[in-house]
Amino acid sequence: MYELGDIDVGKDQTTETVLLRIADKAVADKDWEKLVQSLDAYRVAMFGNQPAPSSLTDRINSCRSFIAARNYEKTGDVERAVLNYNGRPSMLRP
Repeated sequence: MYELGDIDVGKDQTTETVLLRIADKAVADKDWEKLVQSLDAYRVAMFGNQPAPSSLTDRINSCRSFIAARNYEKTGDVERAVLNYNGRPSMLRP
């Protein structure tokens, strides 16, 4: 499941509010993995099996691409890193 941290939750807070607070904290902490987890949890909580708005899906995919690019960069795979930073991982040659 999701490891989203230790955010204080008030009894009157909605799931939406809590997950967005976690996302905001992840951005402030530059914790991109936690940001993806919180946005994905938000997507599931708010939309279930229904399609989420493309803006949310695009944000989640952009974060995943950034994380992948950073990981490729750490391993020295510059070509994959650049393509992921540019949001075009599918342009890789087989």
